[in-house]
Amino acid sequence: MKNSHQTIKAEDAVREGHLPNKLVAYYMSLLALFYSKTGIIMERTRFRELSEDEKAFYASTAFDFEVETSIGWLELVACNYRSDYDLKRHSAISKQNLYVIDPSDNSKVLPHLFELSMGIDRSIYSILEHSYFEDIEAKRIVLRLVPQLAPVLLGVFPLVTKDGLREKAQDIYSKLKLDYSTFYDESGSIGRRYRRLEEIGAPFALTVDNQTMKDDTVTIRYRDTMLQERVKVSEISNFLDAIIKLK
Repeated sequence: MKNSHQTIKAEDAVREGHLPNKLVAYYMSLLALFYSKTGIIMERTRFRELSEDEKAFYASTAFDFEVETSIGWLELVACNYRSDYDLKRHSAISKQNLYVIDPSDNSKVLPHLFELSMGIDRSIYSILEHSYFEDIEAKRIVLRLVPQLAPVLLGVFPLVTKDGLREKAQDIYSKLKLDYSTFYDESGSIGRRYRRLEEIGAPFALTVDNQTMKDDTVTIRYRDTMLQERVKVSEISNFLDAIIKLK
């Protein structure tokens, strides 16, 4: 659990009375875990407990999951613990017995509800803003989208368009595009092509060069660090799959 003052474990939040029960703690933890995988900087998020005047009449406890942006704190998800309000009302109006048996002590209970209401447009905006990075030293603008969200995963470039490099790059591209969101580019210098790819958030660039024609390896360049490594053409899919599953 995160707010503007402290970070606390979910189990401690329940034990210390900050959260009403494990149901609420579980789903708030799940929500935080989800956003941690989107590229949002979690140190700039918080769960803000709503006051009695702010929360809905049906909620016994309510939190807003908020993220800090350049335009202030934005509410991304409304978290309402509705307790047994809904089923109690349904039961009273329908005259139906909606109780279930708690197997731990055979007592009758009405199931409780925890409601999450997510703002998709605000979430996408926050992800984009938190992913935007100006690398002053390298004179480049980078959209650091996580691989799972990047609209383009990989750019495929021939270093030059002669000596068979173009044909080799196009062959690799034609196979990769069947399984991955892939972009082919042979226009301009390799540096300019890297920059274009970085600006649209593609995590990797694959370059076919003269060494490729000798040993069937390519250069994989990482967007964020600009580091490169050589990978066998036959292992490119395994490389990409491992990266995608890593998060």
